[in-house]
Amino acid sequence: MSKIIKWLLKTSILEVCLKGIGKLQLKVAGAKPTFPMSDYHLILDDVLIDEYCTIYTFATADVSNIVSTSIRKLTDGDFNHTGLIIFNEKGLPMAFHVTTDGLVVEDFLEVLRDIDYLCINKLQLQPDDFDKAYGRIEFLHSIIDKIKYDYSLSMGYGDDRFYCSEATYFVLDGLYEDIDLAPQIIYGVSVFPPNQMTKLGEIIYTNHPLIEA
Repeated sequence: MSKIIKWLLKTSILEVCLKGIGKLQLKVAGAKPTFPMSDYHLILDDVLIDEYCTIYTFATADVSNIVSTSIRKLTDGDFNHTGLIIFNEKGLPMAFHVTTDGLVVEDFLEVLRDIDYLCINKLQLQPDDFDKAYGRIEFLHSIIDKIKYDYSLSMGYGDDRFYCSEATYFVLDGLYEDIDLAPQIIYGVSVFPPNQMTKLGEIIYTNHPLIEA
């Protein structure tokens, strides 16, 4: 099986398949998101605080989505998607993440409507590193119309193709001293799994039954 996956990753076949299936957003029949929306106000009021030198990351899991489940199984993780949380001019949290639609900046509430599990991590950076991180965020935002989803799922940022955790890694690479902030070799391909983000800094919120805040 591993040889088959390695071969697929080296061809355009997997990219075509993922692109088609990803757009369909296939879900288990009758399944609905189970994230407790009542926790949104808790997150808004007590968890997320817009502070200088603080970076927030998030990881999510949609257990009813077939593609999402496949990602978790391939990476042996609890989460299948990740991104950053930034704040708009009104101080409200916005999800800054790459989806199959490209780079998306949207109300964090919209992310919560489609998931089952969430993990939010808080990272404290030195002032210079924080400024560098936001410089990278601003760079990605400046080319938002050009960014496309990287269906090859391999590390190699620097152009206009990213997948979710690859874009997050791009922002934090070299700025956070942590042994877990490194790509992994999965089926012969260098990948940064979404689950890695839950190992950085401090977990300040999660509703996942297997993870403690």
